[in-house]
Amino acid sequence: ARLSMPEVRRYLIGKQCDVKSEQELINYMGSRPEDFPPRDVTDLIWDLAMTEGSSRLLSELVHKIVLWRSSEFAVAQLVEVACALANAGVFEAAAFDELAD
Repeated sequence: ARLSMPEVRRYLIGKQCDVKSEQELINYMGSRPEDFPPRDVTDLIWDLAMTEGSSRLLSELVHKIVLWRSSEFAVAQLVEVACALANAGVFEAAAFDELAD
């Protein structure tokens, strides 16, 4: 069974993975960055920001994917990530500081 969130499933279409948990998703995205270009990661974060109960996954995505790959993201995409976090009520000073740099 795949992760049940439709906001996530649409980003897995055409990829050879069968993630069952948020942690498996993070691990897969971290090990296959070529399958998740910055635009897709940014869009996923926006979709999750509009989804109730996704705070932990958003935090994990930012810390383990976005910040790790920040040099691949355009400045505008990093601003979008920060806006999505704020929109979702995920306030993490360390993440905002890193995104600002």
